[in-house]
Amino acid sequence: MENFMEEIEKSMNKFYPGDIVTGTVMDINETEVVLNLGYKSDGIIPKEELSNDASVSPKDFLEIGETVEVYIIKLDDGEGNVLVSKKRVDAEKGWEVLEEAYQNEKTVEVEVQSEVKGGLIGYSSGIRCFIPASHISDRYTKDLSQFVGNTYDAQIIDFDKRRNKAVLSRKNLLLAERNKQKEALMEELEVGKTFKGKVTQIKDFGVFVDLGGMDGLLHISEMSWGKIDNPSELYSVGDEVEVQVIAVDKERERISLSKKHLTENPWADIDTKYSKGDVVEGKVVKLLDFGVFVELEPGVDGLVHVSEISNQHVKKPSDVLSVGDNITVEVLSVDKENKRISLSMKALIEDEKETEKETEEESKKEKSQDQEPKEYSVNDEQVTLGDIFKHSSENSEENEES
Repeated sequence: MENFMEEIEKSMNKFYPGDIVTGTVMDINETEVVLNLGYKSDGIIPKEELSNDASVSPKDFLEIGETVEVYIIKLDDGEGNVLVSKKRVDAEKGWEVLEEAYQNEKTVEVEVQSEVKGGLIGYSSGIRCFIPASHISDRYTKDLSQFVGNTYDAQIIDFDKRRNKAVLSRKNLLLAERNKQKEALMEELEVGKTFKGKVTQIKDFGVFVDLGGMDGLLHISEMSWGKIDNPSELYSVGDEVEVQVIAVDKERERISLSKKHLTENPWADIDTKYSKGDVVEGKVVKLLDFGVFVELEPGVDGLVHVSEISNQHVKKPSDVLSVGDNITVEVLSVDKENKRISLSMKALIEDEKETEKETEEESKKEKSQDQEPKEYSVNDEQVTLGDIFKHSSENSEENEES
């Protein structure tokens, strides 16, 4: 029996910690995987030694009967089993893949899993890698959380297997791609052409729009025919916008864009919409010492001169009006060529007084006419009502005497 046992033990594989061996999956549960290693003891892969992804389920990771390579951690885990790891084998292979890519300047695929101070943590070929914040994009990006959970192509810019160090970058790949896009865009650019782009930056003076390889400036004055106080009223970073090219400086790589030129100019038919004497409503949009500007419609402002605000002396427009006030005005003149409309509040007051005066005079006239003797025709003679009463009275007295 002793000889028989010795023969069986000789036929068994001999393992040592650190060895990489092959086993067959015998059983799987929620916490571990059991392997047949061809050894006197079974191999056990704990869940945490399956993958770097703690959320993975062993049942979703392996199947019974599947052959798998593992790394021997201990020959006895305390319960007579061999403690083994699959993720360490994957890591060893992963380091080989990254080293080969680093030496040959090849790109690798990285899945970003978390945000840390100064950058992001991702996994490539099972290896934990670091991506500095300055290398996740070709633009400054304050919010790094938007990259978590996504997979990207990247380059290895620093590698040290002994220190378990792998630093990746997307920046150079993105810059190379943008250069290709820029060349194609420069060939296509011309004044008057429309493009669809994405807002990348918002400034007080306008927004920058990525046209695909290059950014163009959409100045605040070119966003709308109406008045805009701040570009953030209309746009947010990431918004898609259709714009028209109004100027190109290829040497300095500058592109000027317009949004308002894609819509009809409200001044084009201004003379058909507003005429002298028209009474219209508008909103006060600007106060100056010499008057106020009133928005009649988006892109169309008229001026109420300080002398046209009231029939009484007004020292400063701000004494009687405020920005945002809705007022009724009369059109004094329309200058289509110079884009100027003169308005008046005083004219409405004077018109109202004139109307009241005319109404009063008309009333007096009617009253006066009512007081004048009215003539009637009696036997083809014109007599007044008083004559009739007098004649009637005389006849009455004659009849009494009779």
